[in-house]
Amino acid sequence: METETGNELSGKEIVTDEEPSMEELLADFEKLSEGQIVSGQVIRVGSDEVVLDIGYKSEGVVSLREFEGLGGNLNVKVGDEVDVMIKKINGPDGLVVLSKRKADQNRGWARLKDAAQEDQVVRGKIAREVKGGYLVDLDGAGAFLPSSQVSVVRRPKNAQMIGEVRDFKIIKLDKRDIVVSHRVL
Repeated sequence: METETGNELSGKEIVTDEEPSMEELLADFEKLSEGQIVSGQVIRVGSDEVVLDIGYKSEGVVSLREFEGLGGNLNVKVGDEVDVMIKKINGPDGLVVLSKRKADQNRGWARLKDAAQEDQVVRGKIAREVKGGYLVDLDGAGAFLPSSQVSVVRRPKNAQMIGEVRDFKIIKLDKRDIVVSHRVL
C-alpha cells in the first residue's frame, strides 16, 4: 500500500491500490450474519457443490443438490445470480456455508403470507399422497390439501393426482402449517 508523502500536514493516508483496505474488508465481513439472505454470483459448479462470490472476504458454498430441479436436472451455471441464506459464517475450509433452498423458502413464505392476507390464488403442484389428503409444493413450501378440499365433485379413490398443477386458496397459514383448498375455487 502506498501513501502520499508530500502532504505531511493533512495526516491522511491516500491509498493508491485498487484493493480494499483491511478495515473495509473487516467492515464487510462483520456485516455477515447467520440467517441473512445475500445475492451471489456462481463462479464454479463442482461435482457436489456450487461456489459463489458473495462479495465478502471468503467465497460461499452451496450443496449441488439444492440446484436440482424435478427429474434431477441442474438449474445452475457459471455466471448465474442466486439469492442464498447464510447458514454458517466460518464453515469448512474457511468458506461461508450457504443455502439456496432456505432462501427460496423464506421468500416463498413471505409471498404466501401476502397471498393469504389478500385472498389471492396460488399455484402449486400436488407432490404426493399423505394420510388424509395430499402434500402440495408451493414453490418450495409444503402445504396440506385435505381430501375434502380437493374438489366439489367426488373423485374415485384411485384417481391419479400426483404431479397435477392446480390453483389453490390458502385457508390456513401459521408458523407450522399451510392448508390449501382447490374446492373453494
